[in-house]
Amino acid sequence: MTSFMKRLAFVLSLVGAAIPALAQPKFLPVAPKGFKVTLLASAANARQMALSPQGFVYVGSMEAGLVHVIQNGKSQVLLRDLTHPSGLLWHKGDLYVAEISRLSVIRGIDDVVKKGGKVTLTPLKTDFPNDLNHGWKTLALGPDEKIYIPVGAPCNVCPPPAPYASIHRVGLDGKGMETVARGIRNSVGMTFHPQTKELWFTEMGRDMMGDDMPPDEINILKVGAHYGFPYLHAKKVKDPNYFGQMPPKLVTTPPVIEIPAHAAPIGILFTHNSASFAKAYPGCFLVALHGSWNRSKKNGHEVSIGCPNKQNQITALKPFLTGFLKTPTVLGRPVDLQWDKEGALLVSDDHAGAVWRVEKIK
Repeated sequence: MTSFMKRLAFVLSLVGAAIPALAQPKFLPVAPKGFKVTLLASAANARQMALSPQGFVYVGSMEAGLVHVIQNGKSQVLLRDLTHPSGLLWHKGDLYVAEISRLSVIRGIDDVVKKGGKVTLTPLKTDFPNDLNHGWKTLALGPDEKIYIPVGAPCNVCPPPAPYASIHRVGLDGKGMETVARGIRNSVGMTFHPQTKELWFTEMGRDMMGDDMPPDEINILKVGAHYGFPYLHAKKVKDPNYFGQMPPKLVTTPPVIEIPAHAAPIGILFTHNSASFAKAYPGCFLVALHGSWNRSKKNGHEVSIGCPNKQNQITALKPFLTGFLKTPTVLGRPVDLQWDKEGALLVSDDHAGAVWRVEKIK
């Protein structure tokens, strides 16, 4: 770890230690007519969520180092002092937790919560890189019963060695890691298409090329494909430092959708698992735009929606859930999207420390 990263880790540890119990946010996001937004619960630094059929909502975090559980509208802390436990996945009664350098599991998590028992975190894989820069992780369960997990590039732009800048998959026991795609700078959101079963994933483009370059991306996973980083960004943006070093025979896969630079797409979710949303927005997907941090005029800070056109193609996004930005003040930053058991949309917000609930008014 470089001296800079050591200093960063120290600062983040202080930030995490200093995060207090949160008061309720003083704003509500704004949904389209016919939808209602409420605060499900506060949860410090809320990132990826994992829901169980019994209605428990598990919530990871980054700097806070916490894993929460929300039940009956109230949030409590399950685990403390973890290293950016951003990624969560619930599967067959177990909760998988991804930190910077390890993947762990809590067996029988719902029963543990109901009985108020001791939470035991069992490590499954402990040799992921320990870089904090783009080291936080998201988890997705594939139709092959494998856990898909990205490892971001440890830099703004660089040609990193394996296993960086890639998406991998491992067994439920944490074994047999396989790299399924490369050339991906930083993916923090994944979902499987309801019909094709293809993995759709978001990707954040590099910084320091100005306000409008390069676009962020939504991609479809093709096993063995290379997505261009660090040589080529989005569909055709040549990197000023690395395009000349691109291997001559390298074939890259372009994104299916380009998103305005620095909007920072994270969570992505198709509408099919919610009867009310699927009726209102058939064949569509939602994507959480976390929002820019270094753009002269902020963008993102909303949940957008993409719907198929007459050619059954999704080529553009439009706002769905707004109100996170009251220029120049940032009120919230949406992160992850999940459907609850009633078909309402849950939106985690790491800036406001909240999980929002969006439901269709009957």
